[in-house]
Amino acid sequence: MEARDGVEALTVLEGMDVDLVISDILMPKMDGYRLCAEVRGQARLNHVPFVFHTNTYTSPSDERLALKLGADRFLRRPVSPGHLVETVRELLNAPVPARDAIEQRESLGVTAEYTQRLVEKLEEKNHELHVRTAEARGAGEKLRALKLAAPVAIVSFDAEGIVRTWNRAAERIFGWMAEEVIGRHAGEVGMDLPSEFTGWSEEDLEANRTMALTRRRRDGSEAHLEVSTAPLHDEEGMVAGSMAVFADITERKKAEEALEKAKARMETLSRQLLATGEAELRRIARELHDEIGQGLTAAKIEVEAARRTNDPAALALRLDDAQAVIEQLLHLVRTLSLDLRPASLDELGLVAALRTHVHAQAVRGDLMLQFDTDEIPRSAKPEVEIACFRVAQEAMTNIIRHAQANSVVIALRYNGAEAWLTVQDDGVGFDMAEATAGTDVGTSFGLLSMRERAQLAGGRFYCTSSSGLGTKIEAYFPW
Repeated sequence: MEARDGVEALTVLEGMDVDLVISDILMPKMDGYRLCAEVRGQARLNHVPFVFHTNTYTSPSDERLALKLGADRFLRRPVSPGHLVETVRELLNAPVPARDAIEQRESLGVTAEYTQRLVEKLEEKNHELHVRTAEARGAGEKLRALKLAAPVAIVSFDAEGIVRTWNRAAERIFGWMAEEVIGRHAGEVGMDLPSEFTGWSEEDLEANRTMALTRRRRDGSEAHLEVSTAPLHDEEGMVAGSMAVFADITERKKAEEALEKAKARMETLSRQLLATGEAELRRIARELHDEIGQGLTAAKIEVEAARRTNDPAALALRLDDAQAVIEQLLHLVRTLSLDLRPASLDELGLVAALRTHVHAQAVRGDLMLQFDTDEIPRSAKPEVEIACFRVAQEAMTNIIRHAQANSVVIALRYNGAEAWLTVQDDGVGFDMAEATAGTDVGTSFGLLSMRERAQLAGGRFYCTSSSGLGTKIEAYFPW
């Protein structure tokens, strides 16, 4: 038979016969000491063995008082089941001991000692309560400071999805102030958790859940989040809500997407460069075979004919023809060399090489050219100079092929830290959105090539254009 407190236990004992009593000392309404004294004070119960089984009153003085009050055994928890059973068996089989008269047991000395022990235990419990309260207050302050200082959003919900906690990081990430959110359903502010985070099973109780999700901020912008959740329990151990920690990974997500796009562009550019390189090699091989090979053959024929003639006039004519063919071949070789790498870039520097090239291209494309440049020191790395030259070369090629322009303005400026190239035409222009999308998939190879050349040299590249208003290219290079 069990009882919840000392008063209930005494009522049970007075109403039925029992063989043995096992009691704690610390109990509500009536403690174990008082219960023992009451049992020993009744003639009908005086012979019943009484065992104290406690983990609160454990000192030697506690045991002495218990025995003075008439207890037969004093067991300190934890006690092994075997030892407890052995104690019960021993007491039930032992002869009934002679008890002192209750009047003597309840003498003033015993009562005073009993009272003193109660006072001491109350003081101990009061001190323990103060310590635990201070610890709880300190832990609460630390938790509050942690929530305030945490760089991640810490949000708690009750079982109905009502927001109960909302820290400063949550205000910063989502745009809602705590006083606007606490007490409202999470769905009202777009913070409802997926169903995977609301139905907790037994195996989930000790395991945190983590997943990526997307939510809208108060201003409507999109936030990419990584959320971890854990269940919150009530005093009875039942799931009463959840705690969620939101890490804003929006910038990381953007960086990852930008990295993927850059990787795709580089792969596309590599493929295009390989294809362009092969096409250029075929063009050079064709010109070497068709133009230079045929020219050399013609020159050889003229020289052989000159050797066979004895007529001075015919000899001079043959030599003139051979010289014309050789001069044409020299011009062709210079053109091929300029396409591969302008020698003047190494000999005279960027400004001279660029001026020579753009003037030649302007003549070829029937363009009115305005070329303006600052005094540019030859302090840049060779790869930066060639990148700047190639951007200008590609820009002029695109103008001749696509722009249908009448004029072009080219400027090369220098401010002591960087040089920037500007190429602007008055042609038909193009749709920037379509061209920008084309650079991502590799269809706008000219723009992609210029951008990548500038960026690989440590610079920046910009292009602006609109239909009917021409195009402007700007490329900045460290110097």
